[in-house]
Amino acid sequence: MPPALSQTLVVDNGAYTIKAGFAKQGAGSDSCSVIPNCIARGRDRKVFVGSELDSCKDFGGMGFRRPVERVRALSALRPAE
Repeated sequence: MPPALSQTLVVDNGAYTIKAGFAKQGAGSDSCSVIPNCIARGRDRKVFVGSELDSCKDFGGMGFRRPVERVRALSALRPAE
């Protein structure tokens, strides 16, 4: 039998950010990590994922992809026919 877990990881995979942290009683939203939820590709074809965008110096000509674009994610919420 595996050992009991002592902490619970909470992940909020939002449209523009991912928030993650360990659940603690009385902990506020400032105790979690906030990461951009996107993939970007520059003119030089270099790919930036999530927090790697912080190291990017030139956003001109960069293409961004987010998990929720043009309301495509809503099709997953429709009931099956």
